[in-house]
Order: sequence, then structure tokens, then C-alpha cells
Amino acid sequence: MLLLRSILLGVALSSVLGAQAASATTRATRLLERPFPAKTLTLAAAGNELASRREALASRIVRGVVVLLSHEKPADVSLMRYRPDSNVHYFTGVDSDPVALVLTVADGQLKSQRLFLPPESASYALWNGKRVVAGAEAAAAGGFKPEEVITLAAPRGRPGTGWGVLEAAVSEGLKLTDGPLFLDNLGPLTQRTATEGTKAALEVRASTREDSLRAHFRMLRPELKVQSVGSAAGGLRAIKSAHEIALIEEAADISGEAMRVMLANVRPGLYEFELMGMCLGVYFERGASGTAYAPICASGPNACVLHYDENRRQLEAGDLVLCDVGAEYGRYASDVTRSFPASGRFTAEQKHVYETVLAAQAASAAALKPGASFNELNNAAMKVIKDAGFNPSRVLPHGVSHHLGLDVHDPGSQKLVPGMVITIEPGIYIRESNIGVRIEDIYLVTETGSRCLSGNAPKTVDEIEALCTMAR
Repeated sequence: MLLLRSILLGVALSSVLGAQAASATTRATRLLERPFPAKTLTLAAAGNELASRREALASRIVRGVVVLLSHEKPADVSLMRYRPDSNVHYFTGVDSDPVALVLTVADGQLKSQRLFLPPESASYALWNGKRVVAGAEAAAAGGFKPEEVITLAAPRGRPGTGWGVLEAAVSEGLKLTDGPLFLDNLGPLTQRTATEGTKAALEVRASTREDSLRAHFRMLRPELKVQSVGSAAGGLRAIKSAHEIALIEEAADISGEAMRVMLANVRPGLYEFELMGMCLGVYFERGASGTAYAPICASGPNACVLHYDENRRQLEAGDLVLCDVGAEYGRYASDVTRSFPASGRFTAEQKHVYETVLAAQAASAAALKPGASFNELNNAAMKVIKDAGFNPSRVLPHGVSHHLGLDVHDPGSQKLVPGMVITIEPGIYIRESNIGVRIEDIYLVTETGSRCLSGNAPKTVDEIEALCTMAR
């Protein structure tokens, strides 16, 4: 009996290990056959494109000094990678810290530009690896002249507390233009900083580098106007270049593949976090630069929670699963949502809701063209939902579109023009039936209409059910 048990155990282990080896071989072959994205697509915008963005910003600012500062990198060791400030990255191409950009603008023309970067540091490289430093390489990559890239001698300091070369450049620009000073990421001024304008005000630790810079120059020039660069920069970022569209499309393709993997493996008994793990696995396998947001993998009643983030529930037979995922590629976001049956096939009620949402999305997409507005897209979806017998005000509590780019919710206007990239994501949420359906895709506004950038994610009932039952 012992010998028989040993033989049977040996056969079982051999079978398991053989299957694992076959799986590993198949996976390795698949990876070798597919070109790795980072080797086939340049991730950073070219220097001439970055320079054109800064010139375009100057034409919108007209007069004043623009200062863009990177977010401070956390001092403690963290599992989260550093993500650059979107405006800093958009106008400089730099995605490390610290970085500062100072633009002096008069009559809509760029009179001077200075890019401030840290010096080479063997100690920093030892602990953290390579980052962008001052020098000819950074100048060429960002579209600057060598003399326009300046070394920050005290890269851990803040404006007003050690960034003397930056403060001097700002002072020079303010003398030429007499302001305003344009900043980003401004927090509310404390009453003390806003009214006293004394040295004591600088002793109050501001929440951001921008607040420190504002306090410093308000002390020197209490009458100085400080404005946000937000709308001027946002108007430029809303229109995507061919390079940006390619990055978004790659991010969308990665998200679509992640969706296919989840669809092919979903079944009752899985946990929501297992679907999330499959999703993130595809991101890393495909060379994504990160995740645009934490994946939403919501089953049953959780699918009716719009920003559900726990991902801890175990899937049950008959559940509808809503997965809202977005890979990031080259710092550009994607945002794709699908809803699918845990048991492989939709119930009659689930299918009716799903096909209504799908028709609502199609109606919005048909209305998408230059000159259209978000309100028109929203109304088109609402009409379909209402005609199907639902009360839109009860079952659809959110808008159906938002701009997409460096941020999941990128800046942009209500009126749509060619080059904008948006989502269309109608939904129906019926809490009493534990049915939550949202279908979301990414669209580029073209000269004649639109083009879907996330078309590789299955969407029809037949496509979804075929994938969900493929391995059963």
C-alpha cells in the first residue's frame, strides 16, 4: 500500500510539474514572440515638441513669469514609484525630482527659459539609481540650449530655503515683466501669509513648494499678483499630439489585454483580488509604466459602488462582475471598463441591462464629432436608457465622459475639437438586483468624427460569453 501511494504521489507530482513546465514554456515563447513595447516605441516626447509646447504656453500667458515645480519625493522608503507632476512632465519631459522650469514671457513671446536640475551625485545613484541631472544630455532631450539648464546646488531645499539660483531667475523675470507670477498646485494662503508679508510669515511651513515660493515673493513684493497656470496649460494638454495618442493607444491595448485575461479566467469561487492580480500581471508583462489608478474589480452588490476599492469579496454563481482598469504607458493613462458574468452567461435581466448600456454607449459615440459637447453625449446615452424603460436619474448617477491623457481626468473643455481624447462610459446600477453595469472605452476626436482607441477589449454579449466560457 505504501509503495502504491508513493507511485500515485509521484505520478501526481509529475503531472503537476509537467503542466507547470508546459505553462512556463508557453508563456516564455509568447513573450519572446511579442515585441516588447519599450523597445519599439520612444516614450519621451522629442525636444522640438517640448519646446513648441513651452512657446504655445507663452502665447497663452501673454505676460509674466511661469514657474513649474516637481512634487517633492517622499523621504521615506516607499513601494510606490515617484510620479511626476503632469504639467512639469508635459513641458519638460522630465519625470524625476527635483526639477523646476522658469519661463519669462512678454508680448506672448518666450523671452527666456531656465530648466533647473540636480547635479550628478554618486551617493544618490547608489541608493536610488539614475535620474535626470543638469548637463548637455538633459538640454538636448528637453529642447533647451546648454546654457538654459542650471544646476540646483541644494536640490533638497525649497524655494525661499536654498534654491537661490531659481529665485534669482524669477526675480529677473519679474523685473522685466512686472508679473504676474504664474504657479501650479497652489494651496490656500494662511491669513498670516496673505496679510502680513513679513519675514515671520516664511517661518510657517507651506504645504507645497509653490506655496513656499509664493510666500517668499509676497514678502519681497506684497503687491505681486499670483495666478494659477492651470487653464493655460490645461488648454494645451487637451489637444494630443500624434506621440501622445500613440502612448494612450498602447496603454489602452494593455488594458484591453488585461480585460481579456480576466474574462477568460473568471468563475465563481475566485476572489476579486485574484482578478486584480491577473490585471496587474498583464500590466507588468507588457511593460506598462504603472497603473493609472487602482483596478476596480467589483462583484455582485459591489458593482453598484462607483469607486469600490476593497476587492476582497468572493465571487458567487450568478454574480455580475464590473472591472474598471487603466494601465499607464509612458506616463499616459488609459481607462477601460467591462461588465461580465461570473458563471459565464448573462441572466435574462443582466443581458437586458447590459445591452441597454451598450446601446447607450453606441449612441454617445455616434454623437461624438468636432463641435459636440459632453452634454450632448450625456443626453444621447440618457435617451437610450429612458427608452429602454429605466429612469436615468435613478440608475445613472454619473456623467458619461471625461478627458484622458497624462491624468485619468485630464484637463479639457466641454466643447470637443479634433485631437482631444475622452472616455464614453454610461452605466446602469440597480442595487435591489445587485446589477451594476458600466461599459467604458477611449475615443479620439477626429476631423470627421471619432476613433475608438480601446477596441481590443471584447464588448458584445456574444464576445464576452465566448471568452467567459472558453476554459469551462
